[in-house]
Order: sequence, then C-alpha cells, then structure tokens
Amino acid sequence: MKTLKIKRIDYVFRIEAGIVYNLVFENPKYLYKLINYIKEANNDEIILYQDKLLDVGKESFFITDIFDLNLNTKKSLTATYKNIENYYLGDEEKIILANINSNIITMLDKISLSYDMKLEYNTNISFSDIFNMTSLKCSYNKESFVEDFINYVKNIKINNEIKILFVLNLFDFITSEEYKLIRKDLEYMNICLFNISGHHKPFDVDKTIIIDEDLCQIC
Repeated sequence: MKTLKIKRIDYVFRIEAGIVYNLVFENPKYLYKLINYIKEANNDEIILYQDKLLDVGKESFFITDIFDLNLNTKKSLTATYKNIENYYLGDEEKIILANINSNIITMLDKISLSYDMKLEYNTNISFSDIFNMTSLKCSYNKESFVEDFINYVKNIKINNEIKILFVLNLFDFITSEEYKLIRKDLEYMNICLFNISGHHKPFDVDKTIIIDEDLCQIC
C-alpha cells in the first residue's frame, strides 16, 4: 500500500482509490509554502512511500486553478492524439487513412503537373495530420463545472498514470451532491484526492486535518 506523509502533519495518508482528504491550513504563510512544495514535487517535504521512497511528482497532479481546466493545450492534444492512435484505431481505420492519403496525393500530383512552379508536399499523411486538419479536440460543457472537472481529470489520467490528485479550494465551488459524483469517478479512476484550502468547509471525507495559525494540528 502506498502512503504519503506531509511534514508538519502528524498523520500518514493511505493512498487508495476514492479516498478523499481535506487539508485546511489557517496559517497563510505555511499554506503558500505547501502549495509550492506540491507544485515543485518536493520529495523532502512530501514523502511518498511503498516499500521504498517514490517520486511524488510522477504519481500526482496539482490543480491550482479550477477555472483553467484547459484540455486543449498543445501538450494535452499531442497526448490525446497519441492515445487515440494507440487504443482506438484498428485495421479498418488504417485502410480508411490509406485511401484518404492516396486520394489527396493524387489530387496534389495533378495540381503539381499543371502548376507554373515546382511544388513540394507531404506524401505520407498521418492520423495526427488528419486530427489537426479537422481541429479535433476535447469539448467543454460550460454549464456543468463537475462534468468539465471530471473530464479534465480523465484526460490527466489517460496521459499520466497518476494516483494522487491535489486540488486547491475545490470544495468552495461544489455542492455535497456534486462532491459525491466527483468522488465516485475518482474511485473508478483509482485516484486519491487531497483538497487543499485555507479555510474549513465540511464534507463527508475520509479525514479532515486542520493546521491553525500557530501551526498546531487540531484534528
């Protein structure tokens, strides 16, 4: 079993699917430090262990701004295209691509023969080229934050085999019912959630820990 230890907190966190921890830091200076420790994947301050020390940066992801859940950055799209090619395209799709490639090259050859200047063009069109030409990307549902959040985490999970999700102030923007939906999906994705906040908002979590202004652990 994987466990996680954060310095200043007298508790060992079990890293298991669907477990949710609520960490409240009432001392803003320490909260700022902790946020940077998580962002930097500081293995001295955040200790992940399973038979040996593990790299927390490779096992976790930190969402610091839940209003910026961009599924379509260049890096994300490249990973999404690769995932589609690896797991969703079979022999039938490869035949379709070969036919598309042949038709396009035939068209370009014809244009090239009659054009006044010599033309050069790619003669081997890939699935990624097709995805780019058609602007294939993940869609958003701006009416549902929960749906967008879950899809964002799914995309992270597809492209990075994470086990831990840190989120800053998630509980401020969801209801108890929305929390239940998110928790259910995280369990399915085999992810453990840490909500990080500067103030306490009660939810039915596995463990709430509060560090007060004097850096004393309340619970």
